[in-house]
Amino acid sequence: MPEQPATLAAALVELQSRLPRITKTDRAQAGNRQTSYANLSTITEAVFPLLTECRCTWTCLPTMNDGQFGLLYALHHEPSGEKLEGFYPLPSSNPQTIGGAITYARRYALCAVLGIAPAEDDDSASEGQRAAAERQQIRTRAIGDEFATAPPPHARLADRARNTADEQTVWTTP
Repeated sequence: MPEQPATLAAALVELQSRLPRITKTDRAQAGNRQTSYANLSTITEAVFPLLTECRCTWTCLPTMNDGQFGLLYALHHEPSGEKLEGFYPLPSSNPQTIGGAITYARRYALCAVLGIAPAEDDDSASEGQRAAAERQQIRTRAIGDEFATAPPPHARLADRARNTADEQTVWTTP
């Protein structure tokens, strides 16, 4: 990189213009649903060298903030002294739950602050997954079309509020 970014915003522009494609290669069970994600190690291996080149550091610290346990995170830009920081609330239960929540929060905060959106791994996506995604898009469009022609929610709520106790209210799901 020929010239160091002078501000945090300039460093983010530089970093985001050079981000590699990060894919969701790990799998996890969420209830009855199988999900895919990019793990923290994959993301940091791809991003930390770019942060260093842009003279930025990323820090995360589990801590208490106004009586709430959480993760204090910050993106620092060394030349300007600017930083972006935030607080991600965490559960305070057993150590295993806390450890998993910290890792989750670190990954999500890093992606959110840097503008990272991991993509599906096209090479490992099955035809069934693609078909399911297409069916979901069709359903979403159909629901969107129905809501586009429906009266606004406040009008429906006002109509419901006008019903008397003697009238039968029928609740329907679009």
